[in-house]
Amino acid sequence: MMRAFCRFCANSTASILLISLTILPVPAQAQPDSAVSIRIGYFNLAIVKAKYKPWLDAENLRREREADLRKLVEEGNVRLVNAQKTSSKEAVQEIAKQLQHEINATQAKYVAEVQSRTKEVNLNLANAAKSIAEKCGVDVVVDGVAVYGGSDLIIQDGVDLTAAMDSLLVSGTAAATSGKTARPITARLSYFDLRSLKSAEPSISESETLRVQAEQQLRKDVEEA
Repeated sequence: MMRAFCRFCANSTASILLISLTILPVPAQAQPDSAVSIRIGYFNLAIVKAKYKPWLDAENLRREREADLRKLVEEGNVRLVNAQKTSSKEAVQEIAKQLQHEINATQAKYVAEVQSRTKEVNLNLANAAKSIAEKCGVDVVVDGVAVYGGSDLIIQDGVDLTAAMDSLLVSGTAAATSGKTARPITARLSYFDLRSLKSAEPSISESETLRVQAEQQLRKDVEEA
């Protein structure tokens, strides 16, 4: 599921997600059908995830499976090294083939398990955002933490839904918003797929690593608070 995002706080945890949302003011001469009028709500996904137990459980599962897979590979390497000392070349090749098959099968199993758990959590997040958007009269809900243009419009005319998202997911009841109502923004929207850019630009993957590290630190801070 592709996600849009914006920055709404100067000290928010930096994050790069799958989709960016750029909002540009519409010039007076623009054609009516070239722009849309929308009301925007935003929330800090990193903060919400840090307090949402199902997400934390999904992340713990991912880390556990990664550790299990590393252990399996390490044990396979030891077995292969020992075989090289006592077995023929043909036997070693057969063992290597068998080990690779076992690792690939286990990896596929783990990936499917983690993806299934993460998909369920993401669906819950999306449903919560949709429910709150309907109650607040918001057309679009974006994940806050980074924007490539137009953040002033979102801050000025959008409404912060972080507390409502947090309480709905944790307690089942959405907290009241600040009382501010999102105002219509007439804008042109554009987006791009970050996954495609990662393969062409290594520095983006490095930024993604920094994002993951920042979210891990945030979860730790929340748990210790």
